[in-house]
This record gives sequence, structure tokens and C-alpha cells, in this order.
Amino acid sequence: MPVGVSYGFSAPTGAKREKGYILIPGLRTARVAPVVNIGMSAPDWIKFLVSYAYNEKIDFRDPAQMNRLIFHRSHGLFFQGLKWRIMDPSDAAGYGIGINNLNTMGILAGINPEDRIKSVSQKLTSPVRKQVLHDFLQIFTHSTIARFPVEDIFKSLNKIARFSEPRRTFELISITIDIIKESVRAMPIQEQNQIAGTIQQFISILEMMGIKSTEVSEKDLVSLLGLSKPGEIPPHLSPVDIAVILHELARNADTGGLPIVLSFIVSDILGAHKTASPEEILWEASHRLPSDMRIEQHLRRLYRRIANLINSKGFSTYLSEDEFLSTCSPAEIRREAIWWEYNLVLGKLEELMRDFVGPYRFQIPWRGRFRKEFVRLSSNSAWNRKAHIVLQRIAELANNVSSKDMYSFIIGEEELLAWFRDIQLVLNLNESLDGNFKKLWELADRLSKNDDDPVANYDSSTDTISLHKDPREDNPYIQRSIVYAWIEKFSRIWRDAS
Repeated sequence: MPVGVSYGFSAPTGAKREKGYILIPGLRTARVAPVVNIGMSAPDWIKFLVSYAYNEKIDFRDPAQMNRLIFHRSHGLFFQGLKWRIMDPSDAAGYGIGINNLNTMGILAGINPEDRIKSVSQKLTSPVRKQVLHDFLQIFTHSTIARFPVEDIFKSLNKIARFSEPRRTFELISITIDIIKESVRAMPIQEQNQIAGTIQQFISILEMMGIKSTEVSEKDLVSLLGLSKPGEIPPHLSPVDIAVILHELARNADTGGLPIVLSFIVSDILGAHKTASPEEILWEASHRLPSDMRIEQHLRRLYRRIANLINSKGFSTYLSEDEFLSTCSPAEIRREAIWWEYNLVLGKLEELMRDFVGPYRFQIPWRGRFRKEFVRLSSNSAWNRKAHIVLQRIAELANNVSSKDMYSFIIGEEELLAWFRDIQLVLNLNESLDGNFKKLWELADRLSKNDDDPVANYDSSTDTISLHKDPREDNPYIQRSIVYAWIEKFSRIWRDAS
């Protein structure tokens, strides 16, 4: 991996990696990251799905109904996503669910079809239409367009040319979706539905909120997320939307979504969303948290903001202030802060260890002598400074694990507790910086002997590190920026607050 790549949360794709490790056995599945996964930086999709369930009475378990949700030409998932990307391109990350898949399948010619849609819409007012047709066809690959009568597309463009904006653009989106839908029509419904990427993970978040898609009614609090119909939904979560989501995740805490709320609260208390690098605060979250009394004051303020926003729409909260404080207690928040410290500190250590093996090249194992790579790395003063800080934090974390009951209780597994004891021994030898990393690689290599398909090995006899495979193949790393995007967007609950 290149120096400076930010990762550290991992999501399991099978039992083997769930019980194993990458280079560091402690770098395990984080509590939030498997839910807030790659491609999910726009929690707006929660609002879209609730609105669809409320207005269309769709059953998410029915593949045929899900197919209509994805490919509907005027209020389906693709229509909504492209419309959001056009309405606010400055913050469109996560609105392209399925676009990469369509590009990979050879249907779309690029991953930004909305750019050409906007351009074509502007040019449709011109009397010269042939060039406009050519520009529109550039959205798709040649093989896709070859299956369609170009004359029919030209007639459709001519028809919508007389419309004014924004209808003209939205009609172009619909034509685009028609072509996409026709391109995959021969595929089984299940395969078509998989094109939408991570939509099932958003559905799992609805389940964490206690939402059953076929039972959403105007009496339900979550119906506030369906005030705008699909296709008409504005981008971004409003403060009321966020209030409903936080309320329902906390009210249904036993379904598994509480870590999302707790992580937001930890970040909110520390103001991490106000910084350019949230992890510089969050990896020290457990040390930075104020007293329990200050945490409780913040919780009460947050609950009242949630309640006020919900009450302003004519609903009452189903979760009392005392229940909210009990569910999201200072103790729970401190535990969540330790999870952040645990995962981010270990993630940063693994990043530094990966610096020694250089960038991974597909199917070409990278090998290099340890000392040679250290000389290269240590010539960079910024890397040296970062390495010293990370190793110091690792030592502090290991000492906390061995001396504080809360840390050892959270980690729990004897194998991982033993690894932290090994780390203490390594870092207490007062070795040089390269000596410390050499010992860490020796430890990783010893542990890799228990893995029949290791990611990397270190041969101390030749002082050589070998990286055998890209770890993302079996255990995809979650981009921390995606989790931070959720935290920042949830912070909008304070927007316009007095």
C-alpha cells in the first residue's frame, strides 16, 4: 500500500478472516464499519428507502418489487441517485450506488453519466441535434448502444427538447435508465438487483431501526422520512431526518445499530467533525472525553434537540430522556471511545508496517530487504515522527489493556490479550526504531505460521519481507473516510439550532 493510505477497519467476508488477522491479529472487524461500508457515504439512502416503503408499500424481500425500486424510470434508485448527483455535485459521494458496477459490466462508458446528461440538456435547445445525439450516446459503451435503434433515441431527445428545465434534465435521466434497464433485461432478476451494489446494507440499517418495509404508516414516527416522495426527495438529511434516525436506532438498540449512535455521540462531544482529520481526535477519544457529568449534559442537550425536532412535526418521542440516557450512558460512550482508540491505533501501526513492503502489484509478490527499506523510510522526517508517535500510542494501549479492566473486558479474547503482552515485551526493549519494527515483523511472521494462507511473511535469516497478496481480496478494508462522512452528516442535527 502507498504511504499514507488511511484504512484500519476490516469487514469479514468469511469465517477464516473473521477468526484470523491481516498482519496484526488485533486489527479486527470494527463495530461501525461493517454497517457503514464502502459506497455508503450517503445515509440519504435511508430516507429514500423509507419513503419508497411508505409511499409505494414495497416489500424489500420480494426480488421483483426490489427490481422496480432500482430501475423505475422516474422515482427508482438510479433516477434518485443521478438526480442527487446533478442537484448537488459538490457533495455527491455515495449517490452513485451501482454506477461502478454498470461501468464494469460494459454498459456505461464512465462513472459520471450525470456530467454528460447536464451537457446534453443544455445543448438540446440548439437547432443542431445530430451532435447532441452523439454526445448522449457517449454515456454508454458501443456494445450497449448497438442493441438499440438509434432513431428511437433521437426521437425521444427531440421530444424532450421542448421541455424547460429542470424537467428536460430529469427526462434525460429517465431515458438513460430505460437504456440501462433494457441492457440487463435478459439477466435473472436476482442478478439485476445485485447491480445496485450496497442497497441491501441500507436495508439492514432499516431493520436496525425497527422498520418493516410493508408496515410503515402515517402513524409511524419513521413516516417523517417519507414526507417527500421518491424522485422528489432533496439531497442530504435534514435535522429532522437525523433526529428520527438517531431516535429509532437508540429505541431499537438491541437490533445492533446502537454503535452508530454511540460513535456519533463520541465524535460530537469531541467536535471531531469540525476538524480536517477526525481520526487525529478519535484515536485518542477515550483520553479526550470529559467527565461523566459533562457527558450527561451533552446527552441531555442532544436528546432535547431530537425531541424538539420530532415534536415540531406533530409527533411525540417513544423514548424518554431517562431511557435515552440509560441506553447511551457515559459508560457506553467510554466503551465506544475505546473501540475507536483500539481500531485506529492498531490500524495506524499496520499502515506503518505495510510501508516496509511497498505498494502491492497485482499477482506480483513484492519482496525487499528490511534494512534497505528502513533506510528509505527513515530519510523522511515526517515518517519518522509519525512512527515514533504511533509506537508510543501502541505502548500506551498495550499498557492500558494489561492494567485497566475496561480495556481487557472489551478485547475479551485471550489470544488478543496475549498479543498485547507480546507487544509490551517488544516495545519495552528500548530498541532503535528499525529494531522495533523488525521485532514487530518477526512477531507477525510467527503468528502467520498459524494461517494456511498468510498475507505476508518475514524471513529473518535473509532480512526479507514478502507480501503474497492484496489483503483486500479476502478482507476488504473499509475506508475510514466513509465512517467520518456519516459522523459529519449526522452533525447537521445542530443546524439552525438556537
